Amino acid sequence: MGVEAHDQHALRYRGVMELAAAGCTDDQIASYSGHSSKAMIIKYAGMARQKMRASEAAMKRSKQSNKATTKSETDTRGDIQ
Repeated sequence: MGVEAHDQHALRYRGVMELAAAGCTDDQIASYSGHSSKAMIIKYAGMARQKMRASEAAMKRSKQSNKATTKSETDTRGDIQ
């Protein structure tokens, strides 16, 4: 594999990751990238999707933490209804 082939592979891989991060389905990614195997799309898109799931989980955790903090502050002020 020459440098040019490697660069083309890296660009294709990066494109799949960006499409996955944008929320595209496997079929949409395959249409764009030309992959005929869903296994390759799943492999390439996996990291981007994992990062998205981790980010979503962190946001949910933050929201839950903020709710708990607000409730705790309300309880200590005696503003319980």
